[in-house]
Amino acid sequence: MFAMKTKQKKQVTFDDLDLPKVGDDSRFVEACKRLEFYELELKRLKDKYFKTTGDFGAPKRSISNASEDAQKLLDGGTLDQLETESVVDYRASLLRKIKACEHALPILRQRRDTIWRDAILEGCSMVEGQAEAVVKDVVIALERLEIAIKRERDFFSALGRLGYKQSVRPGHWMLHPIEGIYLDGAQNGFTLPSLRYHIEQRRESWGFDDKE
Repeated sequence: MFAMKTKQKKQVTFDDLDLPKVGDDSRFVEACKRLEFYELELKRLKDKYFKTTGDFGAPKRSISNASEDAQKLLDGGTLDQLETESVVDYRASLLRKIKACEHALPILRQRRDTIWRDAILEGCSMVEGQAEAVVKDVVIALERLEIAIKRERDFFSALGRLGYKQSVRPGHWMLHPIEGIYLDGAQNGFTLPSLRYHIEQRRESWGFDDKE
């Protein structure tokens, strides 16, 4: 029995990729802890506020500027620093802290997300050369596949021109439909780009043409 023999390449894995986990980034960890702290504080303050009743809990003073209070928290201040002057203002003090937390939380989430994105981009820059090599191997393989399929198509076309009709030839002596799609793309209700389109997109996005 005829058996195709191909040279086996060593399987490469990236389990030991020399790159820190994004979730272990100290800036990201700290941002998550700070966000979680104020989320829990907001819940705790709201529970206290809605459980406080009677004259003792009635707000006696107007709430200060919530944005300014939130900025104090963002600058490293504490909720205790937002206390009002008198015990009689207990409920007003709770409401002031609640408003400060509510204004600070969206900014803390945005800061966490910015740190998260920065950590990812920094990590990608650390292995950019390795990523380029991996993707370039794929581009080269696709180019070789494209050439091989074109050669196959030309061979079967040559048979047809000599009278060896596809309808009479053995059924597998033809270009497979998926190979035709690879070369020309397809539009059967949806667009499937050709190999050449993918190759050009990859080369352009990774700047391979500029580096050769």
